[in-house]
Order: sequence, then structure tokens, then C-alpha cells
Amino acid sequence: MAFSPDGAYLAAGGHNGEIRIWAMPTGKEMPTLLNSGGVRSLAFSTDGKLLAGGSGPHSVQVYEVATSKKAYRIDGQIGEAMQLAFSPNGQVLATADQHGPVRLWDAKTGAARQEWSGHVGHVIRIALTENGDALASIGGDGTLRTWEFTAKGAKARRNVKAHARDAHGFAMSKNGKLIATSSDYDRVVKLWYSRSGDLAMGPINQIGKNTRYLALSPDGSLLITGGALDEPLRLWNTATAVGTGVANSRGNLGAIAWSPDGRLFAAGFAKCAVGLFDAGGIKLHEFGEDEGFVRHLAFNPDGTRLAVVNLKASSVEVWNTKTGKRDAIMGRGPTAHRSLVMGAAFSPDGKLLASCAQDGTVRLWDAVTAEPLHTFQLAGHGSVVDCVVFAPDGRHVLTANGNGTIYVLRLPPAVIAQVSQK
Repeated sequence: MAFSPDGAYLAAGGHNGEIRIWAMPTGKEMPTLLNSGGVRSLAFSTDGKLLAGGSGPHSVQVYEVATSKKAYRIDGQIGEAMQLAFSPNGQVLATADQHGPVRLWDAKTGAARQEWSGHVGHVIRIALTENGDALASIGGDGTLRTWEFTAKGAKARRNVKAHARDAHGFAMSKNGKLIATSSDYDRVVKLWYSRSGDLAMGPINQIGKNTRYLALSPDGSLLITGGALDEPLRLWNTATAVGTGVANSRGNLGAIAWSPDGRLFAAGFAKCAVGLFDAGGIKLHEFGEDEGFVRHLAFNPDGTRLAVVNLKASSVEVWNTKTGKRDAIMGRGPTAHRSLVMGAAFSPDGKLLASCAQDGTVRLWDAVTAEPLHTFQLAGHGSVVDCVVFAPDGRHVLTANGNGTIYVLRLPPAVIAQVSQK
């Protein structure tokens, strides 16, 4: 699933090879595209005029969004194209498959530009730097590779053996300047400059076997590391490489989230305990129900409220980050979901909260009063709706689950009118 950079289109693909595109904010569906071999990945060009679909085996197909016509097809992948990225200047399309090579193509014509081989096995992730003049990839062989774009083309910058074997954790700062990686095999976390591939911090050896939770603050100045078992949660200053232990007395880590302004972060553990911390790692509040497991955390836009999804509950709790007290419970008695809640999200203006559950429903709530406003019953999802997010326009919600079904749901006009008056 992918939004165009300007938010004008939403695209979703599945194993049946269909790519569906919706115009936002109207939700009008455009002609369905057929991608032979299924859809493994999607990426819009910077100007939103082209959509690339990675398929298996061996090809990438690029379409003109406005006309729904195929612009060209790239036949050069050894395996399935699992990662796609357009350069910000719109001139280059980068692809990677599970066999290792990263390839560059002319984004307008599909002509081959360059192939960067070296990863042994699959490429886990590729990412372009903020201004689009460099690319980084991390592979299952534990290597981090960076390349730069010049007037004469592209050339390799660095090839770094980041980890002994597979890299299991990966995070990039919002500004694209730093990359964090971790591996279960060598049990270290490292921080890298995305442009040069140089080590910015690490190796950090004070971690356990399952440190797969990495979260960089929005500006990249801080890094949180944590594990799925009993590894301690730690906060690292990425400039000084100084780490501070963060209290984790409740058990295993289940979720981490930074507030949009980077002033707060929340960590959820077993027994549904949530710790709220300032950016210095000082615990401000701890709250929870002493049973269950935190599956998901979501801050509202100004960071004053935090939604907590308990894996063993049919409701969503909303906590005030200033007082540490519970503001509301979305779903009690007859208004509750009929099964466990899987995810939640605040609308861009913070006035609505959406929740999704195993009963195949998505519910809209007044984020302040907890009043139920609307229920969507998604029969096509089967039994479980795994996640929900709001579109940037705040007038649509998107849902997805493990069987590949994605819905774009338009908020009822009555709901929009009701919350706009507040």
C-alpha cells in the first residue's frame, strides 16, 4: 500500500496481481491495473505521475497514474522485486530482490543504468537519503551498502559489514540522515550515517539476543533500543553514544512510539504496563491494567494524549500524557467491539479515534467524549482487521489485514459535521 507524495492517490496491491488506485479525498476508484505475477511492492514517483509495481518473478511494471496505461516493464530482476524507491528528482528507480543485487533504472524509460551487486541473499530494506543523492541498503548477509548519484551516474560509496549475519532491526530517522541496525546473531546495535555509510555510533554491546525494537526520534538525535524478551530498554544520545537505562520492571516490550514533536516517547510492555518518558529518559508516568499485553501505541497530533491497545481487551484506553490519568475508554458494554482490538489511530486534527478489531469492524469515536459515532462492518476482511490509519485529509480511514484485503472507508458526512462543530 502506498500514498502518492502529494496525497492525491492511494494504491494497494495483492497476490492476485490487481493494483487498485483511489483518488483522494473523494475515494473515487480508478481502473484496476493488472500486474502479472502478483504485487510484492509499490512506489509512486516524486511527482505522483508514475506508479511502480514489483512482481514475481523477475519483473517490475510501471504505470501512468492519470491514464492507467502501462508505461514500461522492466525485465531484469533475478527474483521478486521486494523493494522499490524513486529518487526525489524523479530520474532514477531503484529496485532490489531477495537474491541481493540493487539495480538502477531510468525512471522515464525503464532503461538499465547500473547494477550494484554484493548482498548475499535477500535485501531487507533500501532507502534514499533526504535530498536523493544517495541510497542505502541493508541485507540478510549483514552488510550495509551505500551509493551516491553524480552527474556521470551512480557509484558505490561504502560496503560495510554491519553485522555477522542477518540484520533483524532497522530504523531510519525522519530526516533520513541516520540508520540504526541490529542483529540477533552478534547482539549489537549500530548507528550509521546514511549518506556515507560511516559508523556514527556503536557497536552497542549491552543488548540481549532479541533486541529488534529500534526507534529513532524524529530529528535523529536519540535512539531507543529494546527487546521482545527481557532485554532492558535503553535511550541513546546519537551524538555522544551515551546510553541511559530506562526502567523496564514489567516484562517484555511490545511497542514503542515517539510523540510527533519528539518530546515524549512511550513504551508498552507485558501486563499492559505503559511507561511514558520525556526525551531525556526520565519516567513521567506509568499506567496500565496489570493484565494483557500492549500491542500498539498511538499519540494524538499534539502529543497530549496516548491511545493504548491491549492485546487482550475489546476496548481502547486513552491516557492524558500530562497528568498520567486515564481520559477515556473507547468501548464499554454494548458499545465495545465484540472481540479483541488490534489497532487504533487518531485523526489528523485529533478529534476522532478509529479502532479495528478481530470481529471485522472499524469503529469511530469522539476522541474527547468517547462517544461511539459510527461502525463499519467489513465482511470482505474475513475475521480480523489488523490495522487502521487515517488518510492525511482526515476524511477517510484505511484498513488492512493479513489476507491482503485493503479498504478505503469514507467517513459519513454526519460524523464530519458533528466533529467540525467542536
